Amino acid sequence: MNSQKRFLILIILAVSLVLLVVFLNNIPPSKEISNFDECVAAGYPVAESYPRQCRTPEGELFVEEISLGGQRDSYGCLIAAGYSWNEEISACVREWEKSLREYQSLNSEDCKILQIVCSEDKTPFYDATGCGCELGTTTQKDVCKPTDRQVEACITLYQPVCGMPLKQTFSNSCFACQNPEVIYYLPENCE
Repeated sequence: MNSQKRFLILIILAVSLVLLVVFLNNIPPSKEISNFDECVAAGYPVAESYPRQCRTPEGELFVEEISLGGQRDSYGCLIAAGYSWNEEISACVREWEKSLREYQSLNSEDCKILQIVCSEDKTPFYDATGCGCELGTTTQKDVCKPTDRQVEACITLYQPVCGMPLKQTFSNSCFACQNPEVIYYLPENCE
């Protein structure tokens, strides 16, 4: 009787081992997950935190990348800040600011060794777009942006500005920016 019990236990163990092998072979191989989006697409759980997190069964954690500052185009230019890709200089620029700059080089390596000398009304600049001279008397808010030029009507508030480079006085910045020849304005009467 003991030998029958042993034989029965051996058969049960063998059948269990066969079932275990069959079960393990039917588990689909885990996909190579390398980022948050792939983790979510594979159906793994997502923690609704900020930023969201996805964890694989192996314990790998992927955190959602949050783009700071808003949407970017295919070149990485920040759309909400008014940047767009400029093929001429191969960089993200605000087109309305481009006319305020005179480039001496578009090559960042050249810019490392160039000594930029500008006229009195301009200051040197060195950035990812290149180097050269830009109007130094303006601030970003003084530049006529495309949205400033698209208004349907201007208020009649008298706050005189000097439209540049025309050097013409306008009753306010709205009227100055309606003139396509005005690139920027100064908060004062022209002399």
